[in-house]
Amino acid sequence: ALTEVVGDAARVVDPDDIPAWAAAIGDLLDAPDGRSRSGELGRAQAARHSVAANAEALADVYRSALRSS
Repeated sequence: ALTEVVGDAARVVDPDDIPAWAAAIGDLLDAPDGRSRSGELGRAQAARHSVAANAEALADVYRSALRSS
């Protein structure tokens, strides 16, 4: 789900809720510190979902399955 992917790095809004989009964009424009923090959180969140991280997680699942069989 999108919320699992973005974590705390993004504000998730209903794609059909125009006032929510306007508020979210307005908040970003009004808060440089918030933008900076979102950027930091986004980079950290992206690192958790890198190809290498996902490959290692999948390898862990396979190793666990092999130990169980």
